[in-house]
Parts: sequence; structure tokens; C-alpha cells
Amino acid sequence: MIVATAANSVYANALVAALGVHDVIATRSMWDKDVLIAAIDGENCYGPAKRDMLADHLRTCSIERQAVHIRFFSDHISDQPTFEWADEAIAINPSKRLRRLAQSRGWPILRWR
Repeated sequence: MIVATAANSVYANALVAALGVHDVIATRSMWDKDVLIAAIDGENCYGPAKRDMLADHLRTCSIERQAVHIRFFSDHISDQPTFEWADEAIAINPSKRLRRLAQSRGWPILRWR
């Protein structure tokens, strides 16, 4: 399992580790020694960048894309590039635009409460 989020890695890493997940792809912060700077290191893990960061992570782990089955869950239309890259796209509590896209593509829509 990999959690990919636009959330800042400073807190995303801790939250995801508490869930027992080891692989986190998140928006990285800039640091000056041990001082956190209000700037992003690289790209925001959002939109097409999220898909690209996931693909890079697979390559870093020496995992060929064709060798894995990717099931992707999200609630927001900004993740359309990753939904389309995945083998299974599942909309969870989707925004209105994502609901319309999921319905048009035949993707499952789940409501988590």
C-alpha cells in the first residue's frame, strides 16, 4: 500500500506511519538545516504530479508498472490523471465533478462514513 497525498510530508509521514503504512508520497518541504521554510521542495503532489511521483516511486523500488495491479482511491477530480493511470479507479465520497466523471467512466463510487 502506498499513500499519495498533496498534504505536507512533515505531518503526512507521521499520520501514515501511525496507520502502519510504510510508503508515503507527499508534498515535500524545504529545510535550511533544521529550520522548516515555507516553500515546496519539488512539485506539489497534486494532479499530474501525483501520478508522476507514483510512477517514479515504482521505478525507485524497481517495480515494473506492468507487473503490478494498481487500485486507486480518491475523492477529488484533481486526481483524474492518477485514476486514468491506475488499473482500478474508485471514487470515495466524491466531489460533484469526480462523481460525474466516475459515472461516465463506469468507476465504482463508494460512500465511506
